[in-house]
Amino acid sequence: PQGQLFIPYAKMILQQYQNAKQELQKFQQQELQLAGNLSIFSASIFSDLFLPGAVGTFMQFHPNVAIKIIEAHSSELLSYLFHGYCDLVLYSAGVPYIQSALKQNESEDIKVLSLIEDSMVLCARPDHPLMKYKSVDNTILEKYAQKSQLHYSLYQITPIVMPDLIYAQAVSMSSNADLHKTLMLEGLSVTYMPKLAYIHKFQKDGFACIPMTTAYPIAHCLLYRDNPNNENNILLKRFLEFTQKQFQQKFGTHTEK
Repeated sequence: PQGQLFIPYAKMILQQYQNAKQELQKFQQQELQLAGNLSIFSASIFSDLFLPGAVGTFMQFHPNVAIKIIEAHSSELLSYLFHGYCDLVLYSAGVPYIQSALKQNESEDIKVLSLIEDSMVLCARPDHPLMKYKSVDNTILEKYAQKSQLHYSLYQITPIVMPDLIYAQAVSMSSNADLHKTLMLEGLSVTYMPKLAYIHKFQKDGFACIPMTTAYPIAHCLLYRDNPNNENNILLKRFLEFTQKQFQQKFGTHTEK
């Protein structure tokens, strides 16, 4: 009797298994057929922390896809996207700046896929006088700069995220981590950077950091043109989904306050 009772459930289980198998086979065939070209411009700490690995994995699943990665200066990056020189942009910048740039462009098909929010920190040698504070603001920095001719450097981020105090005194704005490490080791500067940049690129070398309370929050995001008529639109959407999942697995989805 128990067997008779189980038979309809067994048939349902087998049918569901066959349906799932067919769907997976169909999906695999579609993935292999996916082809096209994508160009990614980047001005982000994730240009080397994340992007090469994610692109390499994606191309293993899609051997008929070609992806070009170009690292560009952050001040020019959005213009490249607005004028159609690339398909998507991996971007790290102040939230107000991104909002303002999109509003000025007045292009409704430019979309933003937020990956993670971040905060700005001040990084220096552990024995630097500023590292005695729990956090710093413009007032503290200004007083210290008047006494010591303090110089600042900006790492991997657009100037717009920093207070006006920083602009005139920045001695370096570069994506070269080694350059900033040298400047700090020689006592020539303190460096502003996103907290994730500090964690993944500077912390292991013994540098210290404290929160910068007057800096804007940072958005690490993907910007892209959502155009259904674009022949690469399906490929672009698939890459965006894949990238977001890969990013969440590696860095999480937390929001800095």
